[in-house]
Amino acid sequence: MSSADRPVIKCKNGRFAGYEKEGVHIFKGVPFAKPPVGDLRWRPPQRPDDSDELFDAVEFGASGIQQEAYSEAASMNKKSEDCLTLNIWAGDIDRPKKPIMFYIHGGGFAYGGSADPLYDGEYFVREHKDVVMISTNYRIGIWGLTDFRGVPGGEEYPEGAYLTVLDLIQSLKWVHENADSFGGDADNITIFGESAGGDLVCALLVCDGVEGLFRRVIAHSGTFNLLFGDEKFAREAADGASIAQCLAAKTGAKDMKDLVALSAEELFAADTEKDEETGMSLNDIYQMPMKGGSSPIPADPYKALEEGKGKDIDFMIGTVADEWRYWVLLMNDMDLSPLSEEERDKIIEEDLAMYDQFAEMMVNLFSECVTDEEKARIDEFLKICPEEERKWKLTALMNEVFFRTPSIEAAYRHALAGGKTYMYRFDKRSTLYDWLGACHASEVSYALNNPNAAMFAGEMDPKLALDMSTAWANFARTGDPGIEGTPWQPYDPETRDTMIFGNDGSMKMEEDPWKKQRELLDFAYKYNPM
Repeated sequence: MSSADRPVIKCKNGRFAGYEKEGVHIFKGVPFAKPPVGDLRWRPPQRPDDSDELFDAVEFGASGIQQEAYSEAASMNKKSEDCLTLNIWAGDIDRPKKPIMFYIHGGGFAYGGSADPLYDGEYFVREHKDVVMISTNYRIGIWGLTDFRGVPGGEEYPEGAYLTVLDLIQSLKWVHENADSFGGDADNITIFGESAGGDLVCALLVCDGVEGLFRRVIAHSGTFNLLFGDEKFAREAADGASIAQCLAAKTGAKDMKDLVALSAEELFAADTEKDEETGMSLNDIYQMPMKGGSSPIPADPYKALEEGKGKDIDFMIGTVADEWRYWVLLMNDMDLSPLSEEERDKIIEEDLAMYDQFAEMMVNLFSECVTDEEKARIDEFLKICPEEERKWKLTALMNEVFFRTPSIEAAYRHALAGGKTYMYRFDKRSTLYDWLGACHASEVSYALNNPNAAMFAGEMDPKLALDMSTAWANFARTGDPGIEGTPWQPYDPETRDTMIFGNDGSMKMEEDPWKKQRELLDFAYKYNPM
């Protein structure tokens, strides 16, 4: 098909020819920054040069360099350091001032990408043609989150541990510069994301240097607890050495000049090489954006919220009921669908056995952080937990520690400062396995009304998907996520009103759900056991 037969958007850095499908105009793999390669490796993203050249925009750009994982479909996509691209789905591109929803993918800061079918915006825009959907890539793992201060010359790369955040800021700046070309309203942008994407939208909520870049935030299953401070900046990898120092030692690099000169393949090999004694690679160490120090993210994001940082931004945040059951699926992280029922049951049995040990390890890590009084409250929580099996009791605890308590604290402080705040809990159980419940990531296909990539949700409830995606679209349009017949009260620090997306497909408000659990673990947001 010639470009004359295709929709073309004229942006500052080029003209991009996409395609149209069922009334949705789609543009994929659009660069929002110069390729971060060569001398730009580990440097802040650079605005792309102005251009009038015509480019094809029909395929997703490369995902960031990462190991392949079944649970992260974008890891099966082509991969490259040159990954700073975004994708646009819009109805009538000549209709101006449509609200923009800007999606940030998850993946634990080391995996994922906007090419994942789960994040396809086509289905959302098909139902809500007055909304523009955008998804973006960013640098992950060692490429976007590494402290280089322990390597000679590393002081010249001070942004190394938060390039991910700078990439997102540059992506939003590109959207501002070019919104008119695809009918978007640069003054009405909602950023949203899940898991690591939820952490990142929360980081941006309190970040310096983002004023005017977005009006609203939706955080799915993520907040500030997976960011780390200046005191943890180095992230010890082996014998007290930082990840950067280990990377240099593995590759024989003597300084930053040597590291920059290495090929991407050499760096990836060093990053993923397993240690014979521990079985761990550098990539297995959880790397997160830095807060405090030279980072634009405040050292204490919760305090920043309470002091009014981001209070003029409309904020929605929520979790799913059974977050940590998702990690059972990751024990082997493989596609079980081609297997026989007997083979599948055997692998699931093995996964559950491994998860038993994993759950004990995670809770032990958390217990090492807390005071004796807090340990007593943990014990009380486990006593009142209705789950019978210990692994599910521990899972319920981890749901609260890693996700619910930090999210509630963020909502509470934003509302306390006078910010317009909404909270939700998603209880719709996955149909994949009886024990999976409403697991981590199972709500994403509902929020995006995406029935073709429900690998965590299973068979979807189409009415709930339409209702939930409509609430998200309404929030982007007006800042009020209520839908017809179902008003949504803002979160109040006293009543703690929360929208429950029920297992029966209903939507209903509830005051302070799981109040006793919240009160027992209201200290947990302070700790990051990772």
